[in-house]
Amino acid sequence: QGFKAKWGPTTTERRHRCYNFTTDAQCNWNGGSWPFETSKVGTGLINLLQRYPPQPHASVSDFEELLAQYARAHTQSHAEESTPPHIDEDLHPDDGFWITRRKLFRNPKDPLKNRGESYFHSSYCD
Repeated sequence: QGFKAKWGPTTTERRHRCYNFTTDAQCNWNGGSWPFETSKVGTGLINLLQRYPPQPHASVSDFEELLAQYARAHTQSHAEESTPPHIDEDLHPDDGFWITRRKLFRNPKDPLKNRGESYFHSSYCD
């Protein structure tokens, strides 16, 4: 439970009532994994591991797992009508598809549907 997920940490704790994917609105903080926020978690974890005494709930292997998830999100995730690599806003934490892109592709005429083609909302591509 908690925040841990296959494709990156969730933005909402799984047991909280706000954790859900039932809204059609874009850019929600209701549980999806946001790569830019994951990069901040990684930076914080590096600082914790390098600057402070050993921690019982944070280890180098935790960082390595987070980094592998982060890289996988950018190289193996699923985006409608696109092949990896693809960067967008919010990634489904368990299924690996870009949530907002999927919502935008429901309307073929939506002018924003391809915004992930040049979307720099992550530090991975920097």
